[in-house]
Amino acid sequence: MSKLVGTTLGQYQILERLGKGGMAEVYKAYQPSLNRHVAIKVMHSYLANEGDFVQRFEREATAVARLRHPNIIRVYDFAHHDQLYYMVMEHIEGYTLKDDVEQRRERAKDSGDETATSYTLPELAYILTALASGLDYAHAQAIVHRDLKPANILFTREGQAVITDFGLVRQLDAPSQTATGIVTGTPAYMSPEQAQGESVNHLSDIYSLGVILYELLTGRTPYQSDTAYSILVKQASAAPIDFAHPQIPPQLVPILQKVLAQDPDARYQRAGEFAQAFRQAVGITVDDLVNTGGHNDMFAVTAARANTDSHPTTVPTIKANCPYRGLFAFREEDAGFFFGRETFTQRLVSLVDNQPLLPVIGPSGSGKSSVIFAGLVPRLRRQTDWLVASFRPAHNPSPLWRPPSCPSSSRKWAK
Repeated sequence: MSKLVGTTLGQYQILERLGKGGMAEVYKAYQPSLNRHVAIKVMHSYLANEGDFVQRFEREATAVARLRHPNIIRVYDFAHHDQLYYMVMEHIEGYTLKDDVEQRRERAKDSGDETATSYTLPELAYILTALASGLDYAHAQAIVHRDLKPANILFTREGQAVITDFGLVRQLDAPSQTATGIVTGTPAYMSPEQAQGESVNHLSDIYSLGVILYELLTGRTPYQSDTAYSILVKQASAAPIDFAHPQIPPQLVPILQKVLAQDPDARYQRAGEFAQAFRQAVGITVDDLVNTGGHNDMFAVTAARANTDSHPTTVPTIKANCPYRGLFAFREEDAGFFFGRETFTQRLVSLVDNQPLLPVIGPSGSGKSSVIFAGLVPRLRRQTDWLVASFRPAHNPSPLWRPPSCPSSSRKWAK
């Protein structure tokens, strides 16, 4: 499909090939109607007759197109032309986290200094917090990535961390289209349950985020082997992980042990909870990460060149608006920054599970909307038997409570 360069696909002029994967190739293209560059992910033509692959490809586009978060790639369109199925996404000029890790490894090899691969604690806090924010938002929409790894994390030129390549995405509220026993993903970053071909949920993504942190600390993933099969065996058999690695600070050992627990229920239940535990352990607050200058990017880890070194080095800087909402209520996508109401939120979860109507009443400005939308709703979405709906006052509100698509009585409702 490299022959596509120089041709037109729909309304898009194909300029160059950016990369190739097992399922698709990615191209840089120009969209004349909007005078912008985009990235186009084109499924391999030989897969077009495989219904499962087409469905998976379309499922990725449909799922990610619903997401609006600064740390998640934007999807603009999905179409097909002459048996070529393609997805149109925002084009990001930058580099992947994998690129940066490999550059550091080369630098360490050249210098003979193993510590040259390591990221500083502030760098790790920035990266982890940004990725956790994007993951929590996706998980709140019942979307699981299932292939989180450094190659699927992009940094813009300004340093914005962006999660991309949701090719193995699955919606938790949809039937599984991957048979139990079929392993999908990248072995080194898989959770044990994923390595065994079991059904996975958002806790598998959190495990993968833990693997990424381990690699950024030590320069290697927890399980090493010459073959993917051997790595899968280690993952599935609960082979011991080296938490005594000299590059792992002692205060981070219990955090890594928890996020990389074999039992999913023993892990952090939210990516933001994991990031918060990391920040607390290293003495970094969210306020430390934020520069309230007038820039719209959230978290940035910018690449710069040191005056005395020809190699790029990652320099932590933050160009962001304050993530706190001020006089406005927190939204669902702000769940990763909603702290301090965990006990109250958990009480709401318990109460709403046991009574059909739960009014949340308080003075204006006391945080009712915030605790509902950034606290309660994300937790309810992780339970597959909830349908979350939001209603506004109207002259005749009763029809809103009897929508034509009203689920069966076995489903729960939350407002």
